[in-house]
Amino acid sequence: MAANNPWSEAYPGRSINPWESEWRQLCRVLRITGVEYEYELIGLINAACADLGLGGIVPQKLYNSNDPLIRRAIHLYVKAQFGLDNPDSEKYMASYEALKRHLMLSSEYITEPEEEEETGSGSRNISGIGTGPDILDPGLTRP
Repeated sequence: MAANNPWSEAYPGRSINPWESEWRQLCRVLRITGVEYEYELIGLINAACADLGLGGIVPQKLYNSNDPLIRRAIHLYVKAQFGLDNPDSEKYMASYEALKRHLMLSSEYITEPEEEEETGSGSRNISGIGTGPDILDPGLTRP
């Protein structure tokens, strides 16, 4: 796999997502048997990891297969997305989204955003909205 994979950066020398071996456990969770679902489950595991990563979960937490909250989030995501006729899909996805929000709010699981440098007489926050005296100066004109 390419060197820019998050798990390769978090764990140098590893080329696969450590969660990919979890698909057999997910077969038990989903109450299915057989290897015919291996590729679908691995794809869903990778999609769950990518989604959590987009939420800001640090790779050291995301790819730690011993973390019970990450494990539960991946299981919920897979249960929500697996199969075509899944009457509980919305329920599992809502549970996944709630757990993901909790993880994103925990300083233990997220990366700290970098602040932008000061420009002008006031500073700018991450959203680009001015926070300093330049937004209060009546001498400034709007474009």
